[in-house]
Amino acid sequence: MMVVTTNLVECINSVLKGAHNLPITTLVKATFYRLNELFTRKRAEAEARINAGHVFSELVTSKLHANQLALGNIQVNCFDRKNEVFKMREMPSGLEYVVDLRRQQCDCGEFQVDRIPCRHVFACCANQ
Repeated sequence: MMVVTTNLVECINSVLKGAHNLPITTLVKATFYRLNELFTRKRAEAEARINAGHVFSELVTSKLHANQLALGNIQVNCFDRKNEVFKMREMPSGLEYVVDLRRQQCDCGEFQVDRIPCRHVFACCANQ
């Protein structure tokens, strides 16, 4: 099972670096001001990307590109075109996956966790 909070905990720990062992009121104030600074900086970065014409963050863009490149040896069989359900096999491993485009689900789990189309979704779309 995957722990989804790991990145958030690491982010908060980096923000609170050096604030351990402080009295509780000081710790709360430090947390507030440091998180405020972090969100202000991240908002400015996001606005700069939007103004430059980018739709997604760098992380999402790189994942989309990597997943698009990784669809090479995937055989796609239309399982239920009306409901947009596809069955596929990765070669040479022979692993099989089912993708449900309407429900945004893939047996690999990446699509549900990341909410970013995995290589199997790209293979379905390329097959249509």
